[in-house]
Amino acid sequence: MKSPERVKPHRVPIVWLAAAILIATPAGIVITIALAQRYPDEPSSAGQDSLLNMPLS
Repeated sequence: MKSPERVKPHRVPIVWLAAAILIATPAGIVITIALAQRYPDEPSSAGQDSLLNMPLS
């Protein structure tokens, strides 16, 4: 009986998809952090004693 032909890992599309996701995830995190540092949030105009129209105390 003939053994099945072995497929090289770089020829399997799921390997490329997994590699793309593995690389894209940390890249997206780094880009998100860089953008967050470049454009900081402005202080809320709601005041110090309330947040989203709810009293803090």
